[in-house]
Amino acid sequence: MPPRPLLGRLLVVLALLLSGAAESAAQLEAPHEPTRPGTYDPLQGMEPSGRIPRVPLPTELPNPERWRYIPEGRIKPGNVFERFLVSSFVAPQFFFEQAVGAGGGIALTDIDFRGERRREFLGAFFSYTTEGQQKYRLIWRRWLHHEDLPGGGVILEERSFLDAAGGYQKTLTRRFFGLEDWIG
Repeated sequence: MPPRPLLGRLLVVLALLLSGAAESAAQLEAPHEPTRPGTYDPLQGMEPSGRIPRVPLPTELPNPERWRYIPEGRIKPGNVFERFLVSSFVAPQFFFEQAVGAGGGIALTDIDFRGERRREFLGAFFSYTTEGQQKYRLIWRRWLHHEDLPGGGVILEERSFLDAAGGYQKTLTRRFFGLEDWIG
């Protein structure tokens, strides 16, 4: 192939790439606004890249460095299944240890438990192994200081919360005799 047509094609590709980069840079300048009022928009309150911009906090907040902003796009309405991969998650667990065998389990988390705009968290963790080791755990957390912002989204104070956890575990133990020989 002659070098001239190849050079022309490279210039066209370069021009297209540069125009796309300029468009992307222009989109990063302002936070994303919803397309239709009243509908859920996953980018509301965020930039198109997913970056969460700094928002002005109310002036009367004590210790403003402890407050965290959650944009409206991260607060999806609906039940646990409708909010899947936005504020509720499922994660499988697989592991192997010589003393307990092969094991597996599942972790279920919901960071908008009971639909209170990210005020409560619930996590359930279950695992079982081939040798009979079992572990079941439930964790709940509720943030005490939580406020809706007029422009959308919420802020919460990260250090004030109530926690409750409980569970059951049946562990398999392995005896260790090496420390006694080392001391004596």
